[in-house]
Amino acid sequence: MMARIQLLRERIDALSLRERVLVFLAAAAVVAFIWHTFFMAPLSSRQETAQQQISDLRERVAEANAAVGEIIRAREADPDADRRARLAELEERIQALDENLAARTGDLIEPGQMALVLETMLERQEGLELLSMQSLSPRPLMDDEGLEGVGNIYRHGVRMELEGSFTAILRYLRALEAMDSDFYWGLLDVQMETYPNNRIVLIVHTLSLREGWIGV
Repeated sequence: MMARIQLLRERIDALSLRERVLVFLAAAAVVAFIWHTFFMAPLSSRQETAQQQISDLRERVAEANAAVGEIIRAREADPDADRRARLAELEERIQALDENLAARTGDLIEPGQMALVLETMLERQEGLELLSMQSLSPRPLMDDEGLEGVGNIYRHGVRMELEGSFTAILRYLRALEAMDSDFYWGLLDVQMETYPNNRIVLIVHTLSLREGWIGV
């Protein structure tokens, strides 16, 4: 294996500057294609489906809350047993929807644990060096307007800058994908430097019903 790598290096060294540039551009295109085909496309589809399901649940909670408000106002004007029963039924629906929403996000990694998990998994991989890690500001998925009485959903992200070979990058990404706890892939930017090392910017995020900072 080392002999093949040495032979490849000698062949690259023998190329002209223009030929080296073309080789690196072609390699970068291959990296981008592999990442998009085997990681980004299927994971983006999963992310869109999960977020759509969560948004649908939030809309149903908001509709139920609106119905409760109407019943409360009607009860104040003309209280009776039927409306009280209807109110109790709607309140049970709201509680069930909130529990359903919590279950939807339950498999996602907790924001406060994400940075530690990413770093722990990195320590188990050879050939990758962590250059920097920082938390990103939490962002609400929905406009707060009209969500009175209904909590929002927040996206919490971590940005990592790594250095290592493309093989080491793939091993790390596969290890993250195999974890029991889930999170969403946001960005993978690979910049080729001195062969065989690459500089990688990786952004991942998770969802939570609570707003707060990730401890990095």
